[in-house]
Amino acid sequence: MRRLLAPDGGPGYELEAAIAQIESLSLAGAISPAELQAVVLLLQNVATRRQDTRRGTPPNAPT
Repeated sequence: MRRLLAPDGGPGYELEAAIAQIESLSLAGAISPAELQAVVLLLQNVATRRQDTRRGTPPNAPT
C-alpha cells in the first residue's frame, strides 16, 4: 500500500513519514486496516491539494 514519495526529503517527505507512523499503529493493532486505508487516502488527498496549490491550480479545479 505504501509508496516511496520523496526519498530525498523533498516535497512529500512529511506525508511519507506520517504514513509510516500510521502503518506502525496498524501493525501494533491500534487501528484497523480499514482505518489505515482511510487515513492514507486522506493524507494523499491533502498532498495532492498542496501540490495543486503550489502550481497555482485551485484545489477544486477540474483536472
